[in-house]
Amino acid sequence: MCQDLSKLKWGLRGFEFRLGSTAHPHLKLRIQPMDLHDREVWVFSVDTHDRFLQATHDLDPVEAQKFRDLVDQNRQLKHQIEETLSPGGFLTPKGVLRLDLTSSSNP
Repeated sequence: MCQDLSKLKWGLRGFEFRLGSTAHPHLKLRIQPMDLHDREVWVFSVDTHDRFLQATHDLDPVEAQKFRDLVDQNRQLKHQIEETLSPGGFLTPKGVLRLDLTSSSNP
């Protein structure tokens, strides 16, 4: 259910929690520390784990369309989850971007 990313070979700090979905069991909530304006913050994001299937050219047209539909569903679900986290005070990639763009240290 929870994976400590620091124990993987690339040694990233953070954690992943398996969310899964009815269409794709590999959906995960990722929580990672990040430096933002000289302070460490924890960023919450959804990893759809569907990038490895990008080789749709090797699939027949029906399977390729199913894959494109899955990627679209995952993208929408990722967006919904991250948008739901933001009002709760959880920092997401969009939130980091907003903070960075509105920072007084930006010219």
